[in-house]
Amino acid sequence: PDDILANIFELSAQEIAESDVTMGTRLLLVSRRFNRIATNLPFLWSTISYPHRSVEQVKRFSSLATAPSISLSIAGNRAENRIVDVCQIMTSISSRIWELSLTLGDCDLRYLTKVLDSCSSCSFPSLVRLELECDKRVRRRCVPLCRDWDMPSLRDLELNNIIPEFRADVLKQIDDCFIGLNESEDDFADYWRHSEIAAFLSSLSSVTCLRASIQPPRANSPDHVGTLTTCSMPSVKKLVVTLQSFDAVMLMNILDYVVYPEIDSFELQLVL
Repeated sequence: PDDILANIFELSAQEIAESDVTMGTRLLLVSRRFNRIATNLPFLWSTISYPHRSVEQVKRFSSLATAPSISLSIAGNRAENRIVDVCQIMTSISSRIWELSLTLGDCDLRYLTKVLDSCSSCSFPSLVRLELECDKRVRRRCVPLCRDWDMPSLRDLELNNIIPEFRADVLKQIDDCFIGLNESEDDFADYWRHSEIAAFLSSLSSVTCLRASIQPPRANSPDHVGTLTTCSMPSVKKLVVTLQSFDAVMLMNILDYVVYPEIDSFELQLVL
């Protein structure tokens, strides 16, 4: 019966979801019956990745993934760039996305204004996890990307090389956060300063698990002149700090200007 086959397809897809996202497309080619059953199973189409999938395939998958369970990954910074088209699709299906990963780089620079415009006011009622990554040329310009996004379900946040603006109500509900900043020597031309980092961290008033990999600026940077006011994160219970160099150990780092009075678990990772 069709319902038994549907259960088999879904169980098989769950088993191989991490390593193979082509099961749905392969089932379509087996027979008309398999095609009919597979196209009515949203789970088979819920993992969508660009540029692994073409823009046309992203559209097709998103039309079949009718449940609010879409895991969408968008990695720009490609020579054949259709990042604006993909971001417009993202906006159109935002109510069905529960996990979103967005990476922007040098090749997206000339499209960035259109990307920001197309994503300026999105509503993600089902979004639980958000991952953002930018390279040094676009990170400052991407700061307002999420400023007006409505994300009432967001709990898990991962930031790489960017401190974006969020609505205050969104920041207050984050439970798990990873933040990686200034990890490349090239970043110090326009690094994220201690004051910016502290201001952002202090706004995460409900975070219980914080993982941070933040390389401090060079000793002769303006950030190391004078006294920097510390901030407190009393909600943090688990803290994992990765220090990427000898400078990170010897200079002012996140352990110096952020206080964690209630931690139960602390892990220090040194990558020297």
